[in-house]
Amino acid sequence: MHPFLTPTRLAGLLAVVGIAVTSYVIADNVYKSVDENGKVTYSDAPTGKKVDPVDLPQINTAPAVKAKAYTPPAPKQQATQYRVGIVSPANGSEILAGQRDLSVMAEVQPALGNGYSAQLYMNNSPYGGAQPSTSFVITEIIRGEHQLSVAILNPSGKVVARSGAITVYVRRAALRKSPR
Repeated sequence: MHPFLTPTRLAGLLAVVGIAVTSYVIADNVYKSVDENGKVTYSDAPTGKKVDPVDLPQINTAPAVKAKAYTPPAPKQQATQYRVGIVSPANGSEILAGQRDLSVMAEVQPALGNGYSAQLYMNNSPYGGAQPSTSFVITEIIRGEHQLSVAILNPSGKVVARSGAITVYVRRAALRKSPR
């Protein structure tokens, strides 16, 4: 607090301002009276022995502003929480020599919404393109061990959910060299 503005002076100043504003609204004339003890009183009627009229400055006014009705903000639309899992083939499945193509089926909860798509991953790389269906076919799958997973992509292509990886084993007949 400024050294000039002691609590007593501040209280007096606030009282004067409050009375001045109130008096301006209520009465045309304001008077300052000082009693024998030095107590200052402001009033709209002259009282006491020492009375001085107070010339109040013009109060600034502004026209009222029409209040707008409160419109609560629109609730934020929460992003759908997708869950995805591969239901076929089973983890650890063996694909035998006669089977050239492998069908992969995934289950998504909730169903894919507008613009959302599913992407098959084989060995952590996208296989084919993203599509609105959760059924995939891997054509001419090569021999060996493969990890498969399915991701759900939002309309801008960002992964929003991904299944756990499963492993499949593709068995193919091997050509053996005969000893000579």
